[in-house]
Amino acid sequence: MLKNMKTTDDKNQKDRFIEAARQLGANENEAAFKAKLAQIARQKPKGDVPEPPASSPPKENAHD
Repeated sequence: MLKNMKTTDDKNQKDRFIEAARQLGANENEAAFKAKLAQIARQKPKGDVPEPPASSPPKENAHD
C-alpha cells in the first residue's frame, strides 16, 4: 500500500513541477531548447572573466 501511495505522491509532485515550469515559460519542444541554448552560448560574458588558477607542480613527499 505504501508503494502505491508513493507513486501517487511522485505523480502529483511531477505534475506540480511541470505546471510551475510552464508558468515560468519553460518549453518541452527540443527545437526551442536548442535555439535558446544557441542564443545563450553566443552571449559574451559581462565584465572581466578571471583567469583560471595555474596548476602547481606536484608537491614532493617529505617522508621519502
